[in-house]
Parts: sequence; structure tokens; C-alpha cells
Amino acid sequence: MKKIILSTIILLAVLAVKAQVKVGIQATGGNSWASYPAFTGSTVKDKGIASFGAGFIVDLPVGRSTSITTGLSYIRKGMKLNIVTEEVGMKSTLDGTARLNYAELPVQLTWSVEKGNRRISFSAGPSLGYGFSGRAIAKTRITQDGQVIMEATEKTDPFKKTPDNEDNLRRWELSGLVSAGVEFRSGIYLKANFLRGITDIQRGTDYYRNRTGFITLGYFFK
Repeated sequence: MKKIILSTIILLAVLAVKAQVKVGIQATGGNSWASYPAFTGSTVKDKGIASFGAGFIVDLPVGRSTSITTGLSYIRKGMKLNIVTEEVGMKSTLDGTARLNYAELPVQLTWSVEKGNRRISFSAGPSLGYGFSGRAIAKTRITQDGQVIMEATEKTDPFKKTPDNEDNLRRWELSGLVSAGVEFRSGIYLKANFLRGITDIQRGTDYYRNRTGFITLGYFFK
């Protein structure tokens, strides 16, 4: 992974010396969640976690109104999940949170048009992510006739395979990224993005795919 990131930085730096190539920095914020198998016989509630990140961007013109947009960023993905299972006199509650840290490398085809002092753009393309670290917390509570009979908390690295976690997550993830944004002549730009996991990163018989919606605020150097 370190070799891939280093090679990417060198390549983007070489491209950046060309006259029309734009290089910038950016920060992101939004919400991340996931798709997963249905839990039959249980009541399931899920919600996203705060997603944030930062990195740099390179925009390489390939035509009058088209360009290739790429870069390398850190982004937080994950989700929260609440599962309640009830039987006669017994209730089991599981509260789980997964926070996954990714290095993300998108390659998008961008179409843009000038509107006054602004440039409107639309982008789409694949994105390769690498999960370099993560943390999952599962809190279990079992009650019988209203009395607590068991409480437990388990913390794991979702990417690390252990005897108790053989269905760990794969580190590599291929996603699709679509974006729409506006760039001002000052170099400041704003984008709305949706990153959808394509590949199943859950080992074993279940599946798990990340979903992330986020806003990007950035600046292209002049």
C-alpha cells in the first residue's frame, strides 16, 4: 500500500508541472452508512456516522470542457446498528458501531461549463479505497422478565482476522463516485459527492458495502 501511495504522489506531481494542470487541497464532511444482510426475526435500526476527510486533488484537462480528476484523500466510513430480538420473557439488544479509516484514490471524468464567474462541473468514475485501520464496538444486553442477566462490550479491528473474527473485512474496496460542484475564479470550489461501494468487503457468507455522502470544500492553487 505504501508503494502504491508513493507512486501515485510521484505521478501526480509529474502531471502537476504541466501548464494547465490544476492542483488543490480539500476537506470533506458528511455521513456514512452501509448495506448488509437482513436480520430476520429482529427489529433493526441503522444510521450513519459522521464522515470526514482531507487530501489533495489534481485536475488534468483532456479536452475543451472535459478533464480527468484524481487525487488522494483520507476518508472515514462506517455505520451504527441497533438490533433487538425478543422472545417470550427475554430481550436481546445489540448496539454496534464501526468506524473505518480509508485512503481513497478516485479517477473521474469531469465535464464542466463556464457560467459567469463560476465553473459548473459534473464528475463520475471509479474510486479505489484501502482500509488501513478501523474500530468496531459491539455492546450486548440481555434481559429476562425485565431483569438484566448479561451485559458485554467487545472491541475489535474489523480488518484484522482473529479466531473470534474470521469474517473480517477486506481492506481493498472498489467504489463508484459521482460529484457535482461549482468552482469560483478565486480557486475555491464546493462539491456534493456520493461514494457507493461496489465490491463486497465482508468475508464469509454475509456481505457489507460502504455508502458515503459528503460535501467537499477545496481550493485550487493559482
